[in-house]
Amino acid sequence: MRRYSEQWIGARLRFAPYQSEIRDRDEYWLVDGITSWYSWKAAAVVGLVSENELEREFASSYAQTLHAGGIERNLERMYQSSASRQIPSRILAPVVLIQVDRALRRPPRSTSLDSVLSEMFRGREARSLWQTLPKNDGIDWRKFRADYVQGTLVASINDILPLAPTLLKPSPPRGAPNRKVTLVFTGKTHGYLENCGCKLNQSGGIARRVTALRRIRSQDLGALLFGIGQRDALFIDGRHLRTRVGPRSQDLGALLFDAGNAFVNVGTRDAPDFLTRKEESFYLKEMEGMHYDAAAVGMTELVQGIEHFRGTMRAIRVPYVGSNLTLEAGLGVASSRIIHRAGLRIGVLGIFEPPAGPRASLREANALSSMTVDDPLITLQREVPLLRKNADLVVILGSLSPVTIRRAVEVCPDVDVIVSTEYEVPSIVFGDRRATLREDDAPGFLGRTLILYTNLENYGIQVAHLELDPSLRVTSARFEDCWLRQDVPDDPGVRRALDTFYANVGRMAETQASVEPLFGGDHSRMTGRYVGAKQCEGCHSVEYKQWKGTKHASAYKTLLDVHRHYQPRCVLCHVVGFGTQHGYRLGDREEPLGNVQCEVCHGPGHDHVANPSRGNITRAVPQAVCLQCHNPDHSDNFVFSEKIPHVRHLE
Repeated sequence: MRRYSEQWIGARLRFAPYQSEIRDRDEYWLVDGITSWYSWKAAAVVGLVSENELEREFASSYAQTLHAGGIERNLERMYQSSASRQIPSRILAPVVLIQVDRALRRPPRSTSLDSVLSEMFRGREARSLWQTLPKNDGIDWRKFRADYVQGTLVASINDILPLAPTLLKPSPPRGAPNRKVTLVFTGKTHGYLENCGCKLNQSGGIARRVTALRRIRSQDLGALLFGIGQRDALFIDGRHLRTRVGPRSQDLGALLFDAGNAFVNVGTRDAPDFLTRKEESFYLKEMEGMHYDAAAVGMTELVQGIEHFRGTMRAIRVPYVGSNLTLEAGLGVASSRIIHRAGLRIGVLGIFEPPAGPRASLREANALSSMTVDDPLITLQREVPLLRKNADLVVILGSLSPVTIRRAVEVCPDVDVIVSTEYEVPSIVFGDRRATLREDDAPGFLGRTLILYTNLENYGIQVAHLELDPSLRVTSARFEDCWLRQDVPDDPGVRRALDTFYANVGRMAETQASVEPLFGGDHSRMTGRYVGAKQCEGCHSVEYKQWKGTKHASAYKTLLDVHRHYQPRCVLCHVVGFGTQHGYRLGDREEPLGNVQCEVCHGPGHDHVANPSRGNITRAVPQAVCLQCHNPDHSDNFVFSEKIPHVRHLE
């Protein structure tokens, strides 16, 4: 709908024979702003998204631009600037139009941007916006133009994103606590198995997660063991604590939830490659071994297609819940779940709020086209009272935005806890000298409902220690962020499983083909013969000796030290020519092509060794060569000019 509308608007504003032409270069930004904003408004008019939601999305995107540099914020100079026009045309210009519209609609005025633009574009030659806007309405449009169109002030968008703040205590206050419950929760982990070992932030990984879970469950069990007799057998299986009470085994300890998006994030790819699919399956199997009590369906669970999700659910036993997702053939997940823990009945619903507006992709829309996604609020109004009949506590897991969460609390104040993966709600803080960005909603209480966010994502796990009053409502909460940094040891069992997994999968031809080689567009590197640095030493002994003193010369050992020598994505940048016709293969010995050697920088050396000449080797090493590996995914804040002296050969 948006794309169709964009083309239709383009026919009226950009192309003959219907074009209503803007003559003043200072107003060319209007064409971009109108095209971007009104193509989305068309989707709102037919009911595919609300206009308020669109305004919030554009305001959020605008707030994010405060972090960005190199943007021409004077829209009247946008077409004269060498900077990219993408952000000004798609974000800044629409936000200015939204501000104009809100100013025109503010009482006692009763006009709108729609009527102004209709008047402006009545003829083949468009009138000036500033001449068309109503006069004597109390608005200084000259100042507005200087402030927001010419970019001297940051747009006042906070009124588009109004949110009641969360509080430290429930309102109204509850009674004195007499019970405790611990919630452990994750979300947006995206199948993250372990850190790569390259970046400064080395947090995360399932082996560390299991270690942290064991600690939390052990501590929580101590409080729950009150009243359990010595005759009851207690054992630890490495990941889970259980106690045998009577004829059945009942799990004790903290509740473990995932709020969604545990599957890998395929991004813009059509489908995950072979290695990614294997990693995802391994991750979910390990997630099953951690004994999650419930998990919500998120966008990454659905974006690869319903058949992929259903097939995965047949192979693993992670207790997914999807309360507002319906599919004619069935999704294969429960609509709700009751968990018995520490004498309590905890009811869980999984609510999926699909992405909408500018943040929604066509790929995601296609994935959702085969199912019905019921309105989250209507679902909650229907399901919460039914669940409450059989549950002491009601917990909602899912991808609810902070705005939707507040609406949910209004219509369903009987919900005890909401755990969401969506925590971003930007607002601008105006200080004395500059405007700064505040990005996240804070955990806390809205009325009687506790709100929790999974903002550590794959870097850690989060804990909420709850206290309940005699009526079993949450009366207080203490939050704990468990970052999975390097001081958290790997669980030995998971570490062995990871090593075995990569040792087996890494040798497969399909796995090695999954990783695109460096310099994929360079025919000489892809087909040339590599010989190893030893062959270079005879003629270039000084350079060889200097190279031996750099970290490049021991790059392969760093993989061995952290068990990554069978992880193709890691091996790629630690050897010579991985994935090329004559380069390193997984399982090869370190010699002759292990480590970052001469030929990574200078290209294949076979022809040069056979017949040394300046014409058959690359002497100068441009920055682009280094950036093949030293990219944002692997090198934090890499600055070429600062790093190149450490590896450049002495003249």
